[in-house]
Amino acid sequence: MKKITLLLAVALTTIFSGCYKSDIDALKDDVKDLKEQMAKYEALLNAMNDRLYVTGYEQSGNKYTLTLSDSTVLVIGDSPAFVTRGENGHWYIDNKDTQVATEGFYPALSRGANGNWFIGDTDTGIRALLPATDYSIMAIVRVDERMTFVFGDGRTVALKSMSPEINITIPTGGFNFDMMKWMKITPAINYGDNASFVWTSGSDTLSAAKDLMHVFLTPGNYTLRLTVSNGIGSSFKDVNVKIAEKTYTNGVAKVFEFLPAPGQFVNSMPAWVEGDDAEAMRVKAENALLDNSLIHLGSFGGYVVMGFDHTIVNVSGQANFVVNGNAFSNWAEPGVIMVSYDANQNGLPDDEWYEIKGSGHDDPHTIANYEITYYKPDPNKATTPDPDYAYITDTTYIKWKDNQGQTGYVYKNSFHGQSYYPGWAADSITFKGTRLSADKVYDQSGSGSFYVSIPFDYGYADNWPNADEKAKIHIDWAIDKDGNPVKLKGIDFIKVYAGQLAQAGWLGEVSTEITGVKDLNL
Repeated sequence: MKKITLLLAVALTTIFSGCYKSDIDALKDDVKDLKEQMAKYEALLNAMNDRLYVTGYEQSGNKYTLTLSDSTVLVIGDSPAFVTRGENGHWYIDNKDTQVATEGFYPALSRGANGNWFIGDTDTGIRALLPATDYSIMAIVRVDERMTFVFGDGRTVALKSMSPEINITIPTGGFNFDMMKWMKITPAINYGDNASFVWTSGSDTLSAAKDLMHVFLTPGNYTLRLTVSNGIGSSFKDVNVKIAEKTYTNGVAKVFEFLPAPGQFVNSMPAWVEGDDAEAMRVKAENALLDNSLIHLGSFGGYVVMGFDHTIVNVSGQANFVVNGNAFSNWAEPGVIMVSYDANQNGLPDDEWYEIKGSGHDDPHTIANYEITYYKPDPNKATTPDPDYAYITDTTYIKWKDNQGQTGYVYKNSFHGQSYYPGWAADSITFKGTRLSADKVYDQSGSGSFYVSIPFDYGYADNWPNADEKAKIHIDWAIDKDGNPVKLKGIDFIKVYAGQLAQAGWLGEVSTEITGVKDLNL
C-alpha cells in the first residue's frame, strides 16, 4: 500500500506540475482513472503473487473480462490489443497477421510515432491506441499456457492461463462393477477451478459432476469419457469399465425402521408381545415383508423404511417399481412414498429423501409439512361408544393434536380388542409429512353401512390393486423438499407412510398396509 501511495503522490505531482487543465473536476476524473488503473495493476500483481491463474476470458466491445482461479473477475477496459501466436509462426494482433515471426512468450511491442504497433523495429501497419496512462494495459498476449499483460510503460505481468488436466487412477485389473450397483470414479483434476465436467458413454450423458456415481442396468463393457472444460480450453480422458451380471431378489431385503401410528391392526400386524422393543418389531416387520405378508402402518404418519439387495434403476420414462398393498375396488388407503439413494455409500438410509409426487400432491386439501402427535391412551378411561353405530366402541380412544390447531381421536371398534397404540412406543409419538386429502373417503350408503375410499389417479402405495397399471411408480416423479423435480439414477431405500387422516365408520381408520416392493426392472 505504501508503494501505491507513493505512486499516487508521484502521479498527482506529475499531473499537477504538467497540468494545463484548470477544470478541477477534470483533474478529479484523471485521478480517479489513475487510481483505477493502478488498482488493476495491483490486482494482477497480487494474482501473480498468489499463484492464481486465468480460467477464462471474454471480449465485449473494448473490454476483456477475466476470471481467475479464485473466481475473482477482473475487467480490463483499456481497449487493449489481443496478441497471439498464429499457426504459421507469426504474431497476430487482433486477428491480423503481423508477418513478424514469433519468439518468446510476448513480442517487443511499442507504439510508434506514426501510431502503429511496432514489434521490435518492424512497423506492423496495425493501428495502436495511445494508452491513457503508464498503468493502462495496452496489450494482452496469450501464448501457450501464459497470459501476459503489457502496460503503457512497457512493464509486464504474466499469469498462467490453464486448461484442466485430468488424472484417473485405474485400479489393478481395471474398473469392475456389478450391474444394478453403484459405481464411483473419482478423478484428480489439475487446474480444475471454475471448470465444468461431463461424463458420457457414447451419446449418453451420465453426469455433470466431477466424481462419477452411476449405476448400469445391464452387464457389458463400457467406455466412459470425462471431458473437463474451462474458459481457456478442454481436455478429456477415456476409461473402460466392465459391468458384471448378477442375480438379485425382487423384493425387500431389509427393514430399517418400522413405527406405525395408532390403528386397529397395530400390535397384531405384526404381533407385539410384552417386552418387544423397537428393534424386535423392526425384525418382525422385516420378516413379514420377506414373506410378502402384510404390515399395518396405522393412521396418518405411521411408516416403514425398506432397503434392497440392489439399486432400483431409473429407466427414465418407464415405471420402475410397485409398492404392493391390499387395495381393491373403491377402497384405497394411500401411502405416501419417499425414495432415497445411498449417496454416501454407507448402506444406511441417512441420505436426502425425495417424495414421489402423486396425483394428490397439488390437491387444495392436501397439507404439506403436516405434523401430528398421538397420545397413549389410558387403559382405564371410560369409553364413549357411538350411539348411532354399535360397532364403534370408543370415539375418544386415542387423542391426537396437529400443527393446524386441530384435535381429534382415533376410534376403537368392536372387531379389534387389542391396544391400537404401538406397545413399544413412548407416551406420545409425532409424525410429519404430506397429509393427503380425504375428500374421497365417504359413506356412499348414507346410512353408515358402506364406506368407500376412491383411489388417487397415481403415485401412492396401497392405492390401486397391485397388478393395476396405476399402481406402478416412476422414479422420475420424485421431488425435493422444495417441490422441485429431481433426476435420480436409481434408489436404494423406500419409505412409505400412511397418507390420510380419516375415519370410515365401522371400517375404522384409513390405514396403509403393504406387503413389499417389486422392482419392475427384474
